[in-house]
Amino acid sequence: MEFANEWKNLRPIERRKLLGKPLQLPLAVELCYLSESNNHNNKGLLNGGSKRRMTPLVEVCHPLPSDAVWKKVYLRSGLGKKEKEYTQGWSVSDEPLCKLCQKQCMGKNAKAPEFFEDLFCSLTCYEEYRMRTSNRFLRQELFQIEHGVCTNCLLDCHKLVEHIKPLSLERRREYIEKVAPKVAKRKKMFEKLVNDPTEGHAWHADHIIPVYQGGGECKLENMRTLCVACHYDVTKAQCNERRKERTNAKKHLKLVMNNLKNGLTSTTVSNAKEHEALEVEGDKLLINVPGSAYSLADP
Repeated sequence: MEFANEWKNLRPIERRKLLGKPLQLPLAVELCYLSESNNHNNKGLLNGGSKRRMTPLVEVCHPLPSDAVWKKVYLRSGLGKKEKEYTQGWSVSDEPLCKLCQKQCMGKNAKAPEFFEDLFCSLTCYEEYRMRTSNRFLRQELFQIEHGVCTNCLLDCHKLVEHIKPLSLERRREYIEKVAPKVAKRKKMFEKLVNDPTEGHAWHADHIIPVYQGGGECKLENMRTLCVACHYDVTKAQCNERRKERTNAKKHLKLVMNNLKNGLTSTTVSNAKEHEALEVEGDKLLINVPGSAYSLADP
């Protein structure tokens, strides 16, 4: 019973990780062991955090070992399609290296790759590379887990799109108003979905920890499905929060600058007074030195 309750409370992404694994309670501990990686923590966040949505291709790969060189690799994505050029590290002993972690690739197609995933040492490295460099891949993987169902209002966005596609424009409007009233209230979103019923106009992949708070370049654990209406509400709330933070930061900066200005003014006034006192009582600063001409000046 306890296992069933814990399993029920897990997110779909967490359940997928635990499938086929020998498990023991608490499941949260099991997830910690499975989720930790060299680059991300168990919440899917990049170690140290990141405020970038995607990792630039020139930065995502680990440094190439000193005894390896870059080579060009050509792959054909399908019959009749043009070859695409990629770069991959190769050791001096002519062994291919993983495009992400630079460890040796041991797969059967490693030396004669046919697919893009053949350029990696494991499926884990392939998925991490794709998720950090491709919004499209991230969205596809999220759909495989959550199936286009909004995690906030539970609207089945995928089912909605599939249902309205064959309908006339008028019937689409009627159905959306009935099934997704929150979307229907947003005029621009509503019209986009009516005129072009696609998944991208129905749901978005949202960062649980926002990018501006360090949730960028993340794994699926930090992603969730939101319908366009819920995503709009979340984004609006985050914008208001950032606006308040900027306002408070400006007020604090202004206060600090005023304090510095007042401090400098006080110091300047104090120095001026000291300078005046020295000019008025300049004669009293003369020191009587025996045998000095200044000493003879006094009667």
